[in-house]
Amino acid sequence: MDDSTVRVIAAVEAQFLMGHRIVSPSLDYDGVTITEYGWWEDEVRQALFVPLDDTWGERVLELELQGLASFSMYCAPLYWDADGTRQEIPGWQDEPREKRGEVHIYARGVLKLAALYGRPYVRHEESEALWAHWALVWTEYQARIKAHGDPGHEEKWAREYPERALYFQAQMRQMDDELEGGSADV
Repeated sequence: MDDSTVRVIAAVEAQFLMGHRIVSPSLDYDGVTITEYGWWEDEVRQALFVPLDDTWGERVLELELQGLASFSMYCAPLYWDADGTRQEIPGWQDEPREKRGEVHIYARGVLKLAALYGRPYVRHEESEALWAHWALVWTEYQARIKAHGDPGHEEKWAREYPERALYFQAQMRQMDDELEGGSADV
């Protein structure tokens, strides 16, 4: 079985564990080729009913070392001074990385965490319902992408994912406050 087939099968099995939390495909540099499927770290933790503790953090770091998760920064640690010159934010390397981005756990990482935490899951060969579930969630995902351009999509998203929306709004307020205050500590 080639690697892309293994990735898709892992995504189908992991999607069943994740319920209706939308899978996020990672694209190659061409912007078309799907290289992985995954979910944000907090979504995975909630879906697996795992406490946010040191053990969780260690396991996620292990996944990153194995290439089963990745960290993405929201934006470069830069600011523009009064002259309009781009500057690196001093000391950003010493801050907790959670302030600057989020971890994305790939499907095979979700399955590994499920096994580590004793969460049983259905294998693709055991039930055709997995493929039906995958098709349903993928259709929902495509509909959400299409609806992204519709007026009012942000309000609808906030209603459907209230915890995520509050978290996002708090991050945006913090960034705005720090930028308005003239602080380079963004």
